[in-house]
Amino acid sequence: MATLLPVPHMYVEKYLIEERIAWFIKNKYKPLCKLKNKSERKFIFIEKEHFQNFIFLANTKGGPDGAVRIYFASYPNDNSAPKGFEDLLTLIFVPAEKKGQEHSDLEGQYYDFDPISGHFQKLSYSVASTSVSKFQKNDLKELNKTVDTPEGDTKSIIYTIKKLLELSEEMDYQKASGVKIYFSSYRNIDTDHSRDQYPKQLILQFVLTELIGNSHEDFFIDEREDFPQRERQMKIINNQADLINKEVSKVDSLIKLLGTDSFDTGSPCPPATCGQTKLP
Repeated sequence: MATLLPVPHMYVEKYLIEERIAWFIKNKYKPLCKLKNKSERKFIFIEKEHFQNFIFLANTKGGPDGAVRIYFASYPNDNSAPKGFEDLLTLIFVPAEKKGQEHSDLEGQYYDFDPISGHFQKLSYSVASTSVSKFQKNDLKELNKTVDTPEGDTKSIIYTIKKLLELSEEMDYQKASGVKIYFSSYRNIDTDHSRDQYPKQLILQFVLTELIGNSHEDFFIDEREDFPQRERQMKIINNQADLINKEVSKVDSLIKLLGTDSFDTGSPCPPATCGQTKLP
């Protein structure tokens, strides 16, 4: 029997991704569109080569115990923004290194993904800070109305290099064409906090794509033919088949098998510990 790649820790079930995106569209996306009087972005698409090259860069800069902090930001409403993207959401990617129990942003390492050229580009602190500050002054003020926590909605999310490398490996395994990073949010769930740790908080969902004709179409690994075999292999590897039962979902079972507390794709700030951030 051929060795199958373990399911990556950033895996989230299709139904859960779709429910979270739907909650974002209804409760956060529409207010943002109204605020800006134009259609907001729903996702950022990055081709596999460019995504993997950036993860390699972040690994080189921050080391194997490092991370990438992704800040929510907004383009300025002037000629410095990509044409057609003025005022719209964007993301600032910052490699971080492990210091004690937290991750510290690396100084001078600020990147965004240019939707026109289709490449990551390095930014000055001034440009990165201006975009992040604009989001927090305008967008975040509106988004804070959609959450119940006194800390307000999410400003940034941190992802460990190890989990991002797993995702990169999954892209090769699936022969993916790229990844769409969807703006999303935890649902308003009162009873299932293991799946929606911070109800209503803004998050990101990473969805792999495949090239069909000239279009990069979403696909979900739990719909792939080999996914049941990958589940079974994990049971064998961990020698804990008794953890799988009919009363819990597939992902809840896998969480127990892998010894991890969550398959969600990052730690939002706030309300989680933010570590040592360089941007606002």
